[in-house]
Amino acid sequence: MILEAWILMDKTLLDSLWAVAKGDDPPASLALLTNGVRDYWKDSGTDEVVNVIGTEEAINDFQTEHAAGIAAIYAWIQGPGLDNLDVYPTVPQGVLDLMLDFITYDGDGNPIGSTPPTFDTPNWGHVFLGQSERIFAGEFTDEFTQEFF
Repeated sequence: MILEAWILMDKTLLDSLWAVAKGDDPPASLALLTNGVRDYWKDSGTDEVVNVIGTEEAINDFQTEHAAGIAAIYAWIQGPGLDNLDVYPTVPQGVLDLMLDFITYDGDGNPIGSTPPTFDTPNWGHVFLGQSERIFAGEFTDEFTQEFF
């Protein structure tokens, strides 16, 4: 089973693993991070989110190897996008806490405030494997997905 996961982990550990994973000839143990994306979610002080896509086994292995530095893992099954409640539950408030606030702008495009995401207005950010750009739930409709069925 392929999962998309947000791994909330210690920034210092992530920085050191990231340098190796994104360098020349990364070890197999860091394959999960080679296509990972970061810098799009709120951190929680000492922890930061890295968005990865991999097998359940790869995520389990990564968690086992770096358990001391991992605060949480939230995962969704690729394909239907359903929460993977059996393995890595997506605790709703925990997920919302990692989403960026909505920025409000004045008529000239200057930021004037922000609003935290809610259950009714989440600010989802996801990436596709091999892509460096994220997409937002609000940027496409069901019509977009129906084109592929």
